[in-house]
Amino acid sequence: AEANPWYGNVAPIFTLQNYHTPYDDVAAYARTHTDSDSLFLIADAGVFNDAGVFRSKAERALFIDFKVFPFSTRDMRIWYERISELRALTLEGNSDERLLELGAKYKIQYAVLPKTTQTNLPEVFEGGTYKLVKLGNPGTLPTS
Repeated sequence: AEANPWYGNVAPIFTLQNYHTPYDDVAAYARTHTDSDSLFLIADAGVFNDAGVFRSKAERALFIDFKVFPFSTRDMRIWYERISELRALTLEGNSDERLLELGAKYKIQYAVLPKTTQTNLPEVFEGGTYKLVKLGNPGTLPTS
């Protein structure tokens, strides 16, 4: 192996493939079955801090992540607005109507919901303790 200038011949043994989260099955599906520019909302992202791992494993963008935040004042306002939207969604109980509103407002195509969430939205995939539902194409509401 080629020597790393910082660590010599030491190679990391811990990768994201070694780190498992409840989102793994849904992330694997998202990576292979959704468009690379799809935007995902993780409904309980404020409860579990593994949303960023979903982003990395799925190689897809997230509506909001609590571990990664912007540094500019303008972007910080947008980040805070999204946190507030997600908090309201959580307090309201992940209603289909609210999910569709957020999907249309922010052009979110998919939501990752706990498997036990009652919804009439089209379910795309279920794995582990989560399911993936379709919110619509960018900027549109799905027709039921």
